[in-house]
Amino acid sequence: MTTAQKVAQTDSIIRRIREKSGTAVMFHSANGKDSIALLDMLTKEFTEVICIFMYFVDGLRHIETYINWASKHYPNVRFVKVEHPGVKMYRKLGLFLPKANPEEETIKLGELEQAMMKYFKVEHIFSGMKGVDGFQKRMRLKMWKPWYTSPKGMVYPLAVWTNKEVLNYIRQHDLIQPTTYEEGKVSQGIGCDYHTLTYLQRNYPDDYRRVLQAFPHAEMAIYDYERKQNQAKREKAGRAK
Repeated sequence: MTTAQKVAQTDSIIRRIREKSGTAVMFHSANGKDSIALLDMLTKEFTEVICIFMYFVDGLRHIETYINWASKHYPNVRFVKVEHPGVKMYRKLGLFLPKANPEEETIKLGELEQAMMKYFKVEHIFSGMKGVDGFQKRMRLKMWKPWYTSPKGMVYPLAVWTNKEVLNYIRQHDLIQPTTYEEGKVSQGIGCDYHTLTYLQRNYPDDYRRVLQAFPHAEMAIYDYERKQNQAKREKAGRAK
């Protein structure tokens, strides 16, 4: 399928939902390429676009830059923040925290999706998920061809796009460039991982401190990664002797 055919297919998927409602609701990562591109497409068709941003740590400056840009760039867009379900699991299990909280109430992503549909009184929510994002996602999306809409109402207009095509769309439409936490790699979103934390250390020290306030043991991800890298180097040097 050519890029032009993919664009036409995406337009058809979006317009199919537009026929049912003037309001689009989407899960938006703020600084991810797929969300940036999809939001631009939706704003051209819908009277209002509501972006649900699932935050890892609320108020991070490098994230707020993207939310502010989108809010100013598109007069028909508004953001609603909710805590990412994964953060609740962090607290329940005590990941990167001094202790676990077994009483923490968790929620699955699918449950959150249904709750948001009910809250905003819509039958569908858009997502930028693509088949190239992983094997399991690709298999799921294949079941929902040709409209790439799940039985529970999730819509994936970019299902067959490649990362390169999404980045080309962003450049061609002069949109804000996405964040890349690991140089040369596609961002998978913010979290307590080595590449995200060191990116924040270098570029947004205030955000780094905010992450450590929320997850005091997050630095262990850096130490552990560097320990494994150094161990691998020693083992390689030993084999070379």
